[in-house]
Amino acid sequence: MKTSQHWDNVYNTKAEDEVSWFQSYPGISMEFVELFNLPLTANIIDIGGGDSYFVDALLNGQVPP
Repeated sequence: MKTSQHWDNVYNTKAEDEVSWFQSYPGISMEFVELFNLPLTANIIDIGGGDSYFVDALLNGQVPP
């Protein structure tokens, strides 16, 4: 099986919370935002974000638990 076939199969057969990289809350990313005391106007790029909830946490003003 080619690599692309493998990943196509993963994305077509699994729900978002069935993969090992799923996070319902992006804790580490949000901790970095708090640690570096980033202003609300900071430009942030979520590299490889995919279906990430990082932007949702930022927009909701959530803080690390």
